[in-house]
Amino acid sequence: MTIRQALDELRLPPLRDREEMLHLFEQEVFGPLPAPVPVSGQVLETREDDCAGKAVRQSVRLSLHFADGDFCMPILLTLPRVQPKALLFHLSFKRELPNEYCLTEEIVDSGYAVCQLCYLDVSSDDTNGCDGLAARFIGEDFDHRTTSKISLWAYAVSRTIDYLKTREDTRSLPIVLIGHSRLGKTALWCSANDGRVDVCYANESGCAGTSLSRRKEGETVADIYRVFPHWFVPAYEKYAGNEEGMPFDQHFLLALTAPRPLYCGSAIGDLWAWPRNEFLGMCAASPAFASGLAFDEGAPLPDFGQPFRLHGGGVGYHLRTGTHFLSREDYNTFYPWLEKQLGL
Repeated sequence: MTIRQALDELRLPPLRDREEMLHLFEQEVFGPLPAPVPVSGQVLETREDDCAGKAVRQSVRLSLHFADGDFCMPILLTLPRVQPKALLFHLSFKRELPNEYCLTEEIVDSGYAVCQLCYLDVSSDDTNGCDGLAARFIGEDFDHRTTSKISLWAYAVSRTIDYLKTREDTRSLPIVLIGHSRLGKTALWCSANDGRVDVCYANESGCAGTSLSRRKEGETVADIYRVFPHWFVPAYEKYAGNEEGMPFDQHFLLALTAPRPLYCGSAIGDLWAWPRNEFLGMCAASPAFASGLAFDEGAPLPDFGQPFRLHGGGVGYHLRTGTHFLSREDYNTFYPWLEKQLGL
């Protein structure tokens, strides 16, 4: 089967106008991001000898100034002593640095600054957890909420970018937003809403992320909504077992990053995310980009049991060996493609 035949078999809805696609995902999947509020930052601690003296690390408390009071959340900034190529914004599962998903010294040695925000400092990843920002925007009744945890995590990224743009040492750096798994979905949704994200990298974001929902093996809409309903608005539930009835699919979400560069990493053993449909999602979104994924639609569908990479366009992709993880190999495979996009 060729790539073109595989896409035709899915009977995907054609890409639409950007505003239409954004509205669909607001109404049917993630809910809208709340309106921006003023943000300020206070540096609480500075470590001058981070990464063996090659960088300075700052612990910063961000304050989001709402009419009814402030909401505060911490970020960690790691700034190389030499001029960085870009700022890698790591939306993180962990509060500490380094951690297994974010090897700070290796990132600094590769030429990048790092901003880390832990999603748990925004709101807990809990169906009944109306804490943090969720207490302000969702309320206690999750059956009648108007937005989702993914939208709130994405909102916090955008407010952090507000702060970064006020700092002399970060305001002019390209922002490379990276997220893994559920935070890959969050990165895609933030990039869709915030044009200040210069490059978006969603690693193994799977169902409701990079992976097309139609004819998907692994995690389905029914699976993800049953376990993680707080990631979505209630409207998404009606597509459980009814993916063919969607007036959209994940290529709409991917296309919302256009014309900015977009990257996806997959793993051969990550069958829950289903690499075949992650790859096809990138193919289907490519027409929205001036330089899409460098694939030949008449070529045979790739062998998803073997690693490969496509780095020839402004949409990039790789499939590595192994399972569900954001690994050193993912970073090191991503960097050469990224540097092409940054003109380095």
